Amino acid sequence: NTLVQVSDSVEVIIASDAAVVGTVQKTTSGYDFVWLLTNSFHELTNVKIEADLYGEFAWDPAKLVVPVGKAVFDSKTKKLVWDIPKLPTNIDSAALKFSTTVNKFNATQTDVTGKIKFTATDSVTNEVLNSTLAGLKTPQ
Repeated sequence: NTLVQVSDSVEVIIASDAAVVGTVQKTTSGYDFVWLLTNSFHELTNVKIEADLYGEFAWDPAKLVVPVGKAVFDSKTKKLVWDIPKLPTNIDSAALKFSTTVNKFNATQTDVTGKIKFTATDSVTNEVLNSTLAGLKTPQ
């Protein structure tokens, strides 16, 4: 008698659930923004979220809340870049918060940001994640 052992193994890898949502609210003096990054399945590396900010406004670094990583605003290009070298799964959400003080409200301005671009690498699948969200509109 010969014993033959057959074993099938199946490895299931879940695709990343990383997502970014941007919101804006009008205040009496300008706008309050939130970029919410959510992720729970796999650790992410080289995370970058960026957008150009529109309008005539003053940037106040004291109103910038960076929960993880580093955010830099370039006043010449009006580009905000949020870099996160490593986002472990025990951080399932992170919200970058910032505000602008408008120097002069423009009644015809409809956009307050350009497209919000998100890139990251899923450390389990090594997949490079890319997504682009529509720019944020002027809230009424």
